[in-house]
Amino acid sequence: MTENRKSGALTGVPLNRPKAGIWSWTKKQAARKLFSACRWIHVYMSTALLGLLIFFSITGLLLNHLSWFEHEGDYGETSTPLPPDLLASLREAEEPQLKKLEAYIEQSLGLQQPRKVDIDLEMGELTFDYPLPAGYALVTFIIEEGVMRTEHQEGTVLAVLNDLHKGRHTGGIWSWVIDTSAVLMILMAVSGLVILFQQAKWRLHGLLLVLAGVVLPWLIYLLWVPRLH
Repeated sequence: MTENRKSGALTGVPLNRPKAGIWSWTKKQAARKLFSACRWIHVYMSTALLGLLIFFSITGLLLNHLSWFEHEGDYGETSTPLPPDLLASLREAEEPQLKKLEAYIEQSLGLQQPRKVDIDLEMGELTFDYPLPAGYALVTFIIEEGVMRTEHQEGTVLAVLNDLHKGRHTGGIWSWVIDTSAVLMILMAVSGLVILFQQAKWRLHGLLLVLAGVVLPWLIYLLWVPRLH
């Protein structure tokens, strides 16, 4: 009888159980499925993005210390004669044949989509300006001389890497790489945060670190970064 009273079987008094808290949802079946999916996302995203994550971290460090590497790269200039048929069509045409010249540049030099085209009809010169990572290329057609003159400034390897980080003059495909990797890195970070919710032992400490990581950069900006008031 005494044992039954202690167990609450006779009195109908429920046993003492821990009260359900704000994290009780983490024990539900739907939450377990969410945690499992986030672990899958976090593991495979982090492995797939490891190379890009290291690349953007290193180049970000280099961008913050440009004075470490002051070499400007190499400058070069070449002149090549134009094919007779192309030269004849340029001399006979009443209007500058920009599309034909762009196609010839792409075929001979591999350059695409000029930033700017300067036309000097009095001098008989057409100059195509092509941006390059950490450099540039100027391609000038001198109709009277029948030559194509190419001036180019090529940056150092580190300068090219820095421009890849910024997406400066790197083309549409690399821009797509930057956008896609940024979205996937956000997904990887959010999935890691969701996984933290399942870890009762580390949950509070982890959330405090998340809060610190969000607040501290803003405090540093407000307190120490120069700006116009």
